[in-house]
Amino acid sequence: MRELFNKDLNTVFTANSSIEDIENSTKASLNIVVRKEALKAAEYMKEKYNIPYIYKNLYGLKNTIDFIEEVNQIEGYDLNKAKFDEEVQLVKKHMFGLKRKFYFYNEIKDCAVFGDYDTVLGFNDMLTELGLNVIRKEILYKTTCEDDEILVGQSEFERMKFLKEKQLMILLGDGPSIDMKHDSKLDIQVSNPNLEKVNIYPYTPFIGFRGYLYIIEQILNIKS
Repeated sequence: MRELFNKDLNTVFTANSSIEDIENSTKASLNIVVRKEALKAAEYMKEKYNIPYIYKNLYGLKNTIDFIEEVNQIEGYDLNKAKFDEEVQLVKKHMFGLKRKFYFYNEIKDCAVFGDYDTVLGFNDMLTELGLNVIRKEILYKTTCEDDEILVGQSEFERMKFLKEKQLMILLGDGPSIDMKHDSKLDIQVSNPNLEKVNIYPYTPFIGFRGYLYIIEQILNIKS
């Protein structure tokens, strides 16, 4: 936000948020919602403190551009167009490199995503944008979802059966899903809970331009 809109980050709500962070959150000029679990809080702060909010999917290039264009419509949020164009061109360059690398890739290009609502929808958009096949997308708890192709709250046995039977290029999921017996070229934990993995770094990027570059880098390092 600083590079594109010259705005400082005020508060990020995570498991590590302090009381002071929560108190300072009312000073924000905009709330950015990336998980629908936070939507009610953003709606309350809009009503109580007149803080506008944007709830957007920020996975992949198109979704990130859509988000930035919407932010640019808010009074006081003026986009640094030169920096924006620079970021877009950098991502496009590496998207092209990835697609070129895997254009003649003769092995399987199927992917599976298991996680929370926004992560599943977001990575489905991102991987599809990169020309990969998302053959299973599953939200790991009961919720409403308008996309009939997305599975919701299936049993652990059904997940285990799928992973045991399918060969994948990429598996994205929570710790338990990745720990299940499976065959994939690349595993990325994109959702909690953890099992054996220790995660103390709270800023692992998956969203926005930089998050997209991180994921592209991981895929480019897949051994063919």
